Amino acid sequence: GKALRVARWFVRTCDVIATVLMRSESRIGWRVCQGHRVPARRRGWEIPVNSYCKRSDMPVSRERLFDYHARPGALGRLIPPFQPARVEKPGGIRDGERVVLRMGPGPFSIRWVAEHRDFVEGERFTDDQVSGPFSAWSHTHLFLPHGQEGDRSVLEDRIEYAPPLGALG
Repeated sequence: GKALRVARWFVRTCDVIATVLMRSESRIGWRVCQGHRVPARRRGWEIPVNSYCKRSDMPVSRERLFDYHARPGALGRLIPPFQPARVEKPGGIRDGERVVLRMGPGPFSIRWVAEHRDFVEGERFTDDQVSGPFSAWSHTHLFLPHGQEGDRSVLEDRIEYAPPLGALG
């Protein structure tokens, strides 16, 4: 439903912005990994968790792609100006660092706090929702090498989420 549309929007937006920011004329190819529902426990309740995975072929090395995401202010640069979202408190991607977003228009906006974990230099990091619009949200960013020369990479976004209100959402 709505939560899946938000997840897809986020990944699509990252694709578009990454293409522009990497200053590449080439088109990014992408593949959607198969989504599935798995049971998860959160706050003592059984919640259906959806997963969404997308692999984007990038025209830059894995190191350059990771470095771009690790630079201060990267999230703010990835949010398109037409989206009603902004970074309230920027943060890094290392374990324990937090980012605060404000999503939605004006008085209807929602505060979204994410905390990072599983940081491995040049390879991966995960952001988990601490508070925000979902019952649960975890987004893992994987940076994979691709190609013979090492001049290409694959960005794999794995999102696991539970809609607001659990099964009712």
